[in-house]
Amino acid sequence: MLGYSNELTLAEGLSQYLSIYKLGDGGYTDKWFKLKLFWKFGISLPNISNRVAAVKFHDLHHVLTEYSTGFRGEAEIGAWEREK
Repeated sequence: MLGYSNELTLAEGLSQYLSIYKLGDGGYTDKWFKLKLFWKFGISLPNISNRVAAVKFHDLHHVLTEYSTGFRGEAEIGAWEREK
């Protein structure tokens, strides 16, 4: 767990999260994103608006729950995240 300060706004927490995990600006405006499948193998896909919206919420879930981006953290978030 990362331990974000309770004094941070969501925007500040998201900025800190992106910085900690070296995610740049989150890739929210990129035209393509790479889906990593195994180690260095992946596939590039269009970064459509629905995916961008979902990823922003997903990233905020990392901030709010303080789960990491590792396998366990992603599994923990995936356990309660679902399409609405």
